[in-house]
Amino acid sequence: MSMKKVLSLLTLLCFVTSAFGLEIDKDKFYTIANRNDVNIFVKDDGADVLKVASGVDNAAYWRLIPSGNPNCYYVQNVQSGRYVQACDANQEVSVLLGTEPVEYSILQCSEEGEDMFGFTSTNLPVIDFTEGCIGWNWKNDNTVQTFLAVAGTNHRSFWKLTEADVPSCLLGSHDYQGGI
Repeated sequence: MSMKKVLSLLTLLCFVTSAFGLEIDKDKFYTIANRNDVNIFVKDDGADVLKVASGVDNAAYWRLIPSGNPNCYYVQNVQSGRYVQACDANQEVSVLLGTEPVEYSILQCSEEGEDMFGFTSTNLPVIDFTEGCIGWNWKNDNTVQTFLAVAGTNHRSFWKLTEADVPSCLLGSHDYQGGI
């Protein structure tokens, strides 16, 4: 088989595989784990800084609410009802939580693996996870920080979304449209 045919088949396989990847659904809930360690999850533990920690507990469930723009969502914690705040344009700045919804570009980045996504707020000039994109990154102190989030180069800046069944005690505790 010629190299051209092999590349064509690989391209087709990648297209078909990505076509059946996870699709974000406004009526579902998710956990968000780091690409480099899918056993640590993004959580709202009550502090102002977005954290990552092992294990799924009530603080680890998220709702991705469509903003009305393509691939854009508000990221809301199910337990607290708080939203992830905007990414700073500088690197190594903690990502914060607050009460106001902030629009995020959440794109599937198949070159990072199955169901891997990049997260960056739309206040920044580059939101497609190419050169110059600042987005979420797992920091060594188990917080989420802003950092260059270029697909295929900085793997700690990508996150595995997994649909999750939320404990019934959390459902109905917040208006998930939150005034949006």
